[in-house]
Amino acid sequence: MANIVDSIVGVLASSKHIIVSSDLTGNTSVSSIHPLLTLKNNNSDSHGALLRLQKDTKDEANNDVTGVIQFTGNNDNNNRIHYSSIDCQQTSVSNGSETGKLRFSVATSSSGTNTEIMTIQGGSHISPIVDSLTTINGSLKSRLYSGNDPYELTKVCNMELSDSFGYTNHILDKSHQYEVNNVSGPFKISNPVVNNESQTGLSAGTGITGATGEVYKSWMDINNTTVKIYIFIDITGLNSNGTLDIIGKNGTANSHIGQIPSDIDIVEGIVKCIKLPVTGSTSIDFYSAVESTGTEDAAITGLSNQTQMCDSGDLALGSVISIPTPPAADKYMYMVTGAATDANYTAGKILIEFFGYV
Repeated sequence: MANIVDSIVGVLASSKHIIVSSDLTGNTSVSSIHPLLTLKNNNSDSHGALLRLQKDTKDEANNDVTGVIQFTGNNDNNNRIHYSSIDCQQTSVSNGSETGKLRFSVATSSSGTNTEIMTIQGGSHISPIVDSLTTINGSLKSRLYSGNDPYELTKVCNMELSDSFGYTNHILDKSHQYEVNNVSGPFKISNPVVNNESQTGLSAGTGITGATGEVYKSWMDINNTTVKIYIFIDITGLNSNGTLDIIGKNGTANSHIGQIPSDIDIVEGIVKCIKLPVTGSTSIDFYSAVESTGTEDAAITGLSNQTQMCDSGDLALGSVISIPTPPAADKYMYMVTGAATDANYTAGKILIEFFGYV
């Protein structure tokens, strides 16, 4: 097939431009990273080589595909599979209001069917561009830099541009929150917060965080006026005691698991058992109260305006328990022994999720 490549090179050498309007099959190679197609520009200006995929018809229609780059290989059964592709749609062909969409697709099943996972779509071309849109279906993994410190986002991220440039926006994930300022050009990351569980989430008292082996994390997802609050607790190192006694570090005050912010109304919540409690009581109830000073092994009934949020019964691995009485704003929350067991937890992980409004 060398004659095809030679002919292309010959045309390029003479006219600097080649148009292919029918199927063209190039060389087959068994060498690594070959065959190789290189478009080379030797002109001493700011422009490089151009690869153009052009659709040229007289009956152009909205959403026609103008070109496709397809990545194809074989599976272990020697079947031809299209593993991924990039294509362009002409979303509007209206004269003077043309817009386009770039689509990225990957194979997501054994059949090799390509699924659209990211799109970049143009909007109204005014200054500034107000309704262009980038959509990502799935997980986004990227690195954000502030000075010399990299921060990696590995969860699904939502970037909302509001109406135009100049608005303050946020990128949120389960471990970090970044404020994005778009003032006069590309996005820049400012005020990065690492471990935002202590910045944008809730904070537990020292009767929880002071225990050896215990892990406490909290974070919030905020979308306009709706809020979702997460609390993750590895209860290793905490103590359970008598029925209706507060769970925490042995004999330590301030054994609360966080305070609901004053500007948030919680409307519902759930408790998930991620890892079964071991040694200590498997019956863990949840209460709220006015004070933050509740002490491990002290009765929850000794606190002011204490309210049972939920009776979890004996937790089972994977169980999800509804919270019928969510905590009020400003209230502190406590884990309480439901059935007497005086012991130190050697394992156990709990995730609490609250839903509410600002």
